[in-house]
Amino acid sequence: MRRIILNILFVLLGSYSLLACDCGQLLPPLNKAATDSFQVITVARVVKLEPGKNTGVATFEGITLYKGIISSPFQVNYDCITTCKMPFEVGAIWLLYIKKNNTGDFTVHYCERNRKKIPAGEEDEYTIYSQMSWDEEILFLEKNFPKKDFVNASMVNEIDSTGKTVIDASRPLAHASDRQKVFLIVISVLGMLLIYLAIKKWIK
Repeated sequence: MRRIILNILFVLLGSYSLLACDCGQLLPPLNKAATDSFQVITVARVVKLEPGKNTGVATFEGITLYKGIISSPFQVNYDCITTCKMPFEVGAIWLLYIKKNNTGDFTVHYCERNRKKIPAGEEDEYTIYSQMSWDEEILFLEKNFPKKDFVNASMVNEIDSTGKTVIDASRPLAHASDRQKVFLIVISVLGMLLIYLAIKKWIK
């Protein structure tokens, strides 16, 4: 009887390992280049889940926006059926790395950098996969991405439909080299000095 039970457990464990999602190797260290493929990076709370036959739709309430343009609340498509399905739960807080698919819908994937905020005192398995704790990852984002405001849905739709480009005020200027910038400043100062002397002479 004991042998039969052990055989059953072995089969069950073997089946579980076959069904588990295989994401391959651990994620590479997080840097700016590793975030380039994502259109939106945000911390948000799950408020609604609508599972489908293959793909579900999750509605999130935005908390902090680091990259991209998105409204709050917003929706993302996610895998809800395969072994790599997203373990979303209503009320859970997630750090999301979002892409747009061919139809323009926001999507997230289990084997990318998306991670759930684990309550204090509980083991965070995402730390092993991402090689960073939640706090370390948030600190990296805060250092490299100025926090943004969520916009209303109509603005997002207008940007998507018209192809408008939104200028990021925090983006460093890249239109001139340091030498050119110094040259422009010198020219500006000299120009102001000449104007001052001309006005002074004219007043006399």
